[in-house]
Amino acid sequence: MYENNTEEVLKEKMLSSIDSGISKSEGYFVYDAIAPAAKKISESYGALDTVLKLVFGEPAPEVSQEYYDKFIDQDAARHGMQRKQGIYSVGQVTFTGVDNSIINENSIVQTVEGLKYKVTSQGKIVNGKCTAIIKAIEMGSKYNVPSNTIVQIPIKINGIISISNLEPTTSGTDRETSDELLERIISKERDESSSGNVYDYEKWAMEVSGVESVKVKPLWKGNGTVKIIVAGDNGAQLDNTIVQNVKEYIDPQDGTGFGKAPIGATVTIVSVTPIKIDVKIQGLIIEDKFSLEDVKLNIKKSLDEYFKKLSAGGTVKINGVEAVIMMTEGVNDLTSIKINDQSKNILTIDENKASLGGITYE
Repeated sequence: MYENNTEEVLKEKMLSSIDSGISKSEGYFVYDAIAPAAKKISESYGALDTVLKLVFGEPAPEVSQEYYDKFIDQDAARHGMQRKQGIYSVGQVTFTGVDNSIINENSIVQTVEGLKYKVTSQGKIVNGKCTAIIKAIEMGSKYNVPSNTIVQIPIKINGIISISNLEPTTSGTDRETSDELLERIISKERDESSSGNVYDYEKWAMEVSGVESVKVKPLWKGNGTVKIIVAGDNGAQLDNTIVQNVKEYIDPQDGTGFGKAPIGATVTIVSVTPIKIDVKIQGLIIEDKFSLEDVKLNIKKSLDEYFKKLSAGGTVKINGVEAVIMMTEGVNDLTSIKINDQSKNILTIDENKASLGGITYE
């Protein structure tokens, strides 16, 4: 709105308003007196433009991240909201070693990439093994790692031979970004929430750390019942810790009104569950300059991204899967594909989130 009020434009306007009988050339008193004022006024106009961007939720790259985060937090507070904080990833590791060897509380274990976790309580090797609870040293989803990836002990523990996590670590979530928080603020302003309608339940669930998408099913078991289906980033399955956090926040005691839900509403919280979709590719032809192994890796990456973007309860369209494969770098052509050994679309229920299973070639 104020982008045309530059230093030069303002200076010309100010000089033009002065009597023509006075010298206004650069180096004379009038010019030298007006120039600094024009510069400062133009900076003020620029600040007004920035304020308008912030108020109306537009990108303001000229603002430092620290100031932008602070402004968004203040705007959220004005709406009765706050930024979702991250959660520490947790899990278990199994130590093997000499009987009676002690694993002290706060002992450090890590992945090959250097993601560190600490043991939450002291343990002892019995019959060659000891299972211990671990917690990531920082919040964040990057600490959710697959099984058998926590395999290093950076500081030696006497008597310990090896270590591994037999199950994935879970629950870790990232701190909500300002853009994500702004999206929730705008959603709250636009959606017509009132006294426990669908928008209210969506809003309440989204206020819990780790929840990135929500689907509400009212009256799912008759009057006074609500089912909320929650998912993490890219529709990922959430562990029981986060599911219980949502329950505690919205309806800790069924129907009593001690949470966000009104009296009489019994709320059930469930996470989406993954359903594996196997893809069979027949008659694959690749481009000359690519190796078969590279193309297969590219296809897997493309399909992974495609399935991540599918919403829970959505339809897996066979034409969509085929199009993703055909658009993959290195693919020239193919004869046909099947998904779960079928040549038709696959329908999923509300609680199912399609994910890539295996890929076979014929």
